[in-house]
Formats: sequence, C-alpha cells, structure tokens
Amino acid sequence: MVEHYNLGEIGAATAGANGNKAEITEPNGCRTTFTAMRVTKHDGARQHLVGIQPTIPASRTIAGLVAGRDEFLEKALANVRASK
Repeated sequence: MVEHYNLGEIGAATAGANGNKAEITEPNGCRTTFTAMRVTKHDGARQHLVGIQPTIPASRTIAGLVAGRDEFLEKALANVRASK
C-alpha cells in the first residue's frame, strides 16, 4: 500500500514472502513449510522473492550498534529535515 500509493518513504526491503503458510509432515517426522498462495503487488507485478525495495536505503552497522545509535531513525530524521 505504501509503495503503490506513494504514502511515504521506505527504508528497508521486505522479505518478499507473503501468503498463507502450508505445512506437510512426512511419516518420518520431517516437516516442510511453504507458501501456498500467489501474492502480487497492487499493479500485478511479482511480489514473491522480490519484496518491496527501499526508496531511501538505510542499514545498521556494527559501529552504530556499538555506539548505541539508531541508524534507521537517524536516516529518517535526516530525510524529514531535508524536505523542509
């Protein structure tokens, strides 16, 4: 919805694994879980294994974690301040 209707910026990619979960349990106890539903974006484009890509890429770094910084929040605030 956010991507399709341009409701805001996206800072991180989604996993691209939507839909109902299905599971098969084999007689030996081994379980297999998979998505049993075709999910597309609002425009019909492929969603599975593609996901929603960021418009403003943001990521955490080891240095940021060690320093106790929230690099996602910092990137969001910088974007808001730059748009004023």
